[in-house]
Amino acid sequence: MTRKILHIKTTVSLIIFFISISLSVFSQNKCNECHNSLISKTTVHAPVDDCSNCHTDNGKSHPLQNQKSFTLAENGTALCYLCHDAKNTKANIHPPADENCTICHSPHGSDNKSLLIKSPVSENCTECHEPEKKKFTHNPVAKGECNKCHNPHQSDNAKFLVDKKPAVCFSCHEKQKSESLMSNIHQPFDDNCSNCHNNHSSDNKKLLTDKTPNLCYGCHELPNNFETAKSVHSVYKDEKNCANCHSPHASENEKFLYKQNADLCYTCHNKTIKTEIGSIDNIYQKISKSKSVHVPIESDGCSICHVPHFSEFNFLLNDEYPKTEYVAADFKNFQLCFNCHETTLLTSQNTESATNFRNSKQNLHFVHIKGKKGRNCNLCHDIHASQNLHLIKETVVFGSWEMNMNYISNSNGGSCLPACHGEKKYIRN
Repeated sequence: MTRKILHIKTTVSLIIFFISISLSVFSQNKCNECHNSLISKTTVHAPVDDCSNCHTDNGKSHPLQNQKSFTLAENGTALCYLCHDAKNTKANIHPPADENCTICHSPHGSDNKSLLIKSPVSENCTECHEPEKKKFTHNPVAKGECNKCHNPHQSDNAKFLVDKKPAVCFSCHEKQKSESLMSNIHQPFDDNCSNCHNNHSSDNKKLLTDKTPNLCYGCHELPNNFETAKSVHSVYKDEKNCANCHSPHASENEKFLYKQNADLCYTCHNKTIKTEIGSIDNIYQKISKSKSVHVPIESDGCSICHVPHFSEFNFLLNDEYPKTEYVAADFKNFQLCFNCHETTLLTSQNTESATNFRNSKQNLHFVHIKGKKGRNCNLCHDIHASQNLHLIKETVVFGSWEMNMNYISNSNGGSCLPACHGEKKYIRN
């Protein structure tokens, strides 16, 4: 008798269970008859398997026109938190994530990742955030990937950034990340990339907030004599200007230079350069293939004679030097040279120490440069490098006429035979 009762109870329980399953399936199938468009998507929200997970019957017949037969189990984000853990624990909460998840996400189904209402991600963001339309756009913005940099829900960082700056930038910009480990770091770069770059878009290349060099002048004061400078370095006037020589981020060299001393200059001066006032020789080729190189270039680099930006003197020189072939024999006209050489080389008619270019005590520099029509140093000397000792040139130009110097050096003097005079010898001792 007892076994029979137990069998009956078990049978009844099974019947009730299968009826409940059938009713649930029937109910769900009934919803789908009208609301199938909500779930005929690539991705369907898991609770949609049973509408009663989110919707509660309020006892009214369904469907009734202009009346709701179902109410939500909870309001706003509280409904989502029935399944999803409430994670709004950060310092900054995105208002949509705090108010109603359905502002951005479909509660039933979507053809987009994460059940987003629109694709790409930015299409949802621009419902509230108006995008800037500039000439150049940051790649994540162009792809509509706002979530590359911003957390759509919450963050401990300003602007809901996924990480602090500049770490958030380094997640994509690997080169700049390696630069951040260099010995000399530009302070704006170390502080915040946004000091110089616009995060989203800009009318300037590389998303700069202003064109260079104006951008640089925001911190680096422009000298007053720039506008009146006699010569301005051409790289200072092109599109890259300051960035031709200086890294805007970091460097292992002083002043954030890409290379040290003359090596930096050779990145451009490794070819003949045509300018408005003439051609500049291939300095690297001349120096690397010459037997005699001007000592300051080897020891201190080009800046011993030239200023890198602009100058009140010709040829970016840092002091006075003649531009013409002939000039009055005043040491002030050759001040650049006399920053290193003794002025007695020019002023002493006789000497035993001021120069090795002498015939016994007769100063042959004085002979060549004296008077109102003194000769420029570069008529005989190549100021950078030469195949001859003492930087003596192979040829000397007189107007459009190029003459061979025919210079011969020996241990106690030498000789030359240009077309301007016959062979002349000098013997020091």
